[in-house]
Amino acid sequence: MGDIATKLPDEVTKATPEVPWREVKGMRIIAAHAYHRIDHEVVWVTLRDDVPRMDEAIRRWRQAQG
Repeated sequence: MGDIATKLPDEVTKATPEVPWREVKGMRIIAAHAYHRIDHEVVWVTLRDDVPRMDEAIRRWRQAQG
């Protein structure tokens, strides 16, 4: 998800300020380069709580686009 977030147009990230895009991108860097520092509880909470919220924000943005 962090890799995808780095490729999103500014239009999307600016239209969905409720998504912590900086943290999403940062998690990708840790997973790819500092995997020994991964806090598995944080990853679980992110998947359980944050990903569904991110999905909803993107869906709302897409619906508003037409």
